[in-house]
Amino acid sequence: MTKVFDSVTNDIYIVQTSDHRVTKCSSDGKQTVIAGITGVSGASADKLSFPQGVFVDEESKDIFVADTGNDRIQKWFRHTKKGSTVDHLFGPRSLIKDKNNIFYMVNRNNHIVCASSPDISFISDE
Repeated sequence: MTKVFDSVTNDIYIVQTSDHRVTKCSSDGKQTVIAGITGVSGASADKLSFPQGVFVDEESKDIFVADTGNDRIQKWFRHTKKGSTVDHLFGPRSLIKDKNNIFYMVNRNNHIVCASSPDISFISDE
């Protein structure tokens, strides 16, 4: 299980790998599934398969998920039910963005860390 804390909103984002979802726990204690479908693994835009990592954009609150079972990075826009593929990696595990908007993604199965430009573009919008 991976957890990310948003210091601006005091929300906690939790990757629940075996449940194929990401949940948000608000500061008021409310839990909401914000990516994936509980207990359902899949490759369609509304599903995840064994996700491993999450990054929350501080400004937009969009989330990026290392969807390990599908070998992709999915971007879920705030308040949407489907993600869009922004990159394909063989076994992505975690990701982070630096102050220059460069994404760094761990590509575990290829034993490398990948970097992307600030204008990360969509590969597909399933």
